[in-house]
Amino acid sequence: LYDMPLQDIRYPHLQKIIDSMKKSGLSYSSCKKVRSLISLLYKYARMMEYTDRSYSGLINIGKNKAVYPHKPFSRRQINRLWENPEEADTVLILIYTGMRVSEMLGLRKSDINKKQKYLHVKQSKTAAGIRIIPIHDRIWPLVQSRLAAPGAHLVADATGRPYSYARYCTVWDAVMD
Repeated sequence: LYDMPLQDIRYPHLQKIIDSMKKSGLSYSSCKKVRSLISLLYKYARMMEYTDRSYSGLINIGKNKAVYPHKPFSRRQINRLWENPEEADTVLILIYTGMRVSEMLGLRKSDINKKQKYLHVKQSKTAAGIRIIPIHDRIWPLVQSRLAAPGAHLVADATGRPYSYARYCTVWDAVMD
């Protein structure tokens, strides 16, 4: 479309660009960015009176399909984790609290209220993520054993050094296997 005058560009030309992007394997978000760029270009063209039409609202980019769809744990899978809670304790804590991995890794032992059995998430990806979470009776022994371990963080290795996200991924993968 580079050599075409703006007045000669029609909807099929623009839709063909999006379709070729999808055929070449580009993601939904890439197609969405190109559609947004086309919209901004037409907005500028109308403002400068180069054209009085815009096809950007007609461009179809399809539906977003998750590349890695999230699947909740089944009751059977959770029961398998309970068969070996010493190794799967952090996974069970994540399941029963609903925390993100980064939230759990950022938890300090001082964020746990032992008397009233709750934890206070103070670091989160979003402002809504800063919250108080009651600790389920079933995972309370797992949390207590973590509190008795060395280190200032709830999730730390045997020396008390906290886990990074990348380092925790190896623990997660081992439990999932």
